[in-house]
Amino acid sequence: MKDFAQLLTTKPKPQPNVIEEVENYLNSFVVFTNPLHPLALSLFAALTHCWEDCFTTVPFVVITGIGDTLGKSVLMETLSQVCWEPYLAANPTLAAIYRVINDRRPTLFLDETENLGRTNAGFRELINNSNRSGAQIMRASGPGYLAYNTFCPKVFALIGDTYQTLRVRSLNIEMAYGTPKRRFNRDVVREAGDEVLGRLRLEVLTRIPDIRGAYFSLITDEEDRLFFLNTRDQESWQPLFAICAALCPHRLQDLAKVATDIAAYRTRPARLAKDLQDENKRAKDFQHGKDLIRDMLIVIADDQKIFTSDLIERLRVLPTGPWRGFRSEKGIQNDRPGSMLLASLLEPLDVRPKTIWIGAKAGKGYEREQLERAVAKFSIRVVNVKVKTDEGRETAA
Repeated sequence: MKDFAQLLTTKPKPQPNVIEEVENYLNSFVVFTNPLHPLALSLFAALTHCWEDCFTTVPFVVITGIGDTLGKSVLMETLSQVCWEPYLAANPTLAAIYRVINDRRPTLFLDETENLGRTNAGFRELINNSNRSGAQIMRASGPGYLAYNTFCPKVFALIGDTYQTLRVRSLNIEMAYGTPKRRFNRDVVREAGDEVLGRLRLEVLTRIPDIRGAYFSLITDEEDRLFFLNTRDQESWQPLFAICAALCPHRLQDLAKVATDIAAYRTRPARLAKDLQDENKRAKDFQHGKDLIRDMLIVIADDQKIFTSDLIERLRVLPTGPWRGFRSEKGIQNDRPGSMLLASLLEPLDVRPKTIWIGAKAGKGYEREQLERAVAKFSIRVVNVKVKTDEGRETAA
């Protein structure tokens, strides 16, 4: 790949390619904190179709975040639909994992793997060298022994960060709260993934000679073309750069950027799940605040202003709202604590109660303009529905 260095500094003319189809598919169902994360994951998906034929080392993927409702599992399921031989599991035994990898040679997806952060985790033996061809686990069997192959692409999801050895072998994808373009539904995701999967596999298999050539050029590189990555990172990223050079060379600069960003992520202090409870609560409250603004726009209907007392009454009778049971059996009450709870949920979204006038009456409340600014600023999904409350009042957003 003698022109690889030029590709990193000058972009070829973009051509339609299947990698961008995979990116668009992932972006439909997942909100990413880095707009180039889908590129790295799309190339990883391509890698799963040719890893045994092309590479001596493969990177892992670690999907992480501060909480349990960020879409980590959604990303795992969405990504698995375009990977070859996906095998999804949560909390499996080590013995089961050994057998699955040895017998099926899958792309292994392991969810809820917070125990990987523990210093005594038995998974370390499996993980530490299983990113290299020929990796095996030896186990006694009667008078002899069994050797289990453990080399295969792997994806992990967990709250917080895992231990350092796994971090440096992985593409670390940090998730955050957000509203995807399309709501996740397994049947819809499966159908959309199947449309892309066939084209991706065909493209990868027909370009294996090119991918092999690009990879060989990188692992025997005397010009240090990936100079911006350290030796360990180069080992992990070489397969993805090889696939990118073969399938979408005009994206090599983007890949270099996201590789550098992901490498920089590891310079941050590692955070374990037990240390993130307060931050997780704040993130969940932020999402509750967005849901509250959505429902406020429903119950405010065509009004431009609403008193807090009227707002609480309408929220409590909104059939599709959780507020009559929110945080307690009695939910948000029409009293001072209830008003303060609403204000605390809205404050991070720059919505604060203010003195308003409706006719000749004054009181604390909110204006539609405040809510609409928050919708625009924080990309809140609003609905266009009409709902009849228990009182028979028809509301709309």
